[in-house]
Amino acid sequence: EFQEPSNFVYAALDFNPLTPGSPSQLVAINLASCAATVCAAALIGTTGVGEIGGLAFDSAGNLYGVTAGTISGGNLVTLNRTTGAATLVNPTGFTDVSGLEFAPDGQTLYGILGSAESVGGLGMPGDLVTIDPFTGQGRVVDAGGLFANPTAPSGISFRPRRNETPDAATGLGNQPQIFVE
Repeated sequence: EFQEPSNFVYAALDFNPLTPGSPSQLVAINLASCAATVCAAALIGTTGVGEIGGLAFDSAGNLYGVTAGTISGGNLVTLNRTTGAATLVNPTGFTDVSGLEFAPDGQTLYGILGSAESVGGLGMPGDLVTIDPFTGQGRVVDAGGLFANPTAPSGISFRPRRNETPDAATGLGNQPQIFVE
């Protein structure tokens, strides 16, 4: 996840992917110190939680993550950018949130449910969800099928609008313009 004023990119990496639930590591890359084709990643520390399915900064610069996978998936956490340690906010109610992004307002947190989402639960793979950053509670946004559900999403991002009329930009009225990766 890119943090604009700092010029750093943060990522949570799983160095032991063959062991489900193995703790991920928070790393940072200073884009200003990259050579022509090489950027060094600095290991910050272990998160203390399993795989992280998505990272997002809020408007105050707090780094949020959501756990993914079959062991501890679906927990909203905050991440300490100095130590890497994750602090549990609360479970989201989902099992596999594979992407996370704050809307341009910096307050509305969106996620996308990954391919391992429990079909018998609140959502299904590919569903767009919102997550309350204070309580962790998630809810499905597109239960009516407004957005096409991809089956194996890996991320989510917003495209800035270049005009003042949402209909002209998206064709969807006031819906956010969201791209699933």
